[in-house]
Amino acid sequence: PVILFSAIFLFQDYARRVLFLTKRYWTALLIDTIAYLGFLLILIFINKDIFNEINIFIIPLITFSCSFIYFIITTNLYHISIGSDIKEKFEEYWDFSKWLSFSNILQWLSGNIFVLIGTFTLGPWVAGLIRIFQNLMGLFSIFFHTMENFIPIEASSIFSSNGLNAMIRFLSRIFYQGLLFLGLLILIIYFINPYYII
Repeated sequence: PVILFSAIFLFQDYARRVLFLTKRYWTALLIDTIAYLGFLLILIFINKDIFNEINIFIIPLITFSCSFIYFIITTNLYHISIGSDIKEKFEEYWDFSKWLSFSNILQWLSGNIFVLIGTFTLGPWVAGLIRIFQNLMGLFSIFFHTMENFIPIEASSIFSSNGLNAMIRFLSRIFYQGLLFLGLLILIIYFINPYYII
């Protein structure tokens, strides 16, 4: 399940980036909602006693698979036909992505090494506990992924077409909107009953 989940996670991430590059932002938001919010809802309503080192990865595997299947059904973008040269495509992608290989490996290890060490030393419940808390931020990660993929692309597009001042105005507007959202979030957390957080 771990290997399958890792693979489908990468496919879903690829689908999101394709949708952002083609300016289909709502579809990207929808597939992230299916993947992350779906996992969170299952964690809320499922019986916690059935968790073990196997099904804690099966649940996100199902939600991320549903997300990627929805992407395949609703779009036919960037598919490789059977008659195309797979080796040529691989060499083309590898040529511009090989520089990111070690940084991605380091990034993956820096986040998941705690899950692996905790699981090996304390038991499989650690992996489940960490994943639960990670996915409590699943709803916010949808917005963070949106900002990560939307803002740089849109800013570079504005800079290319309208110049530096237009890009600065766009980034300033995004910055102040982010401050407003952060302020509202802080107020909600401050006044919420701790019982509902626990």
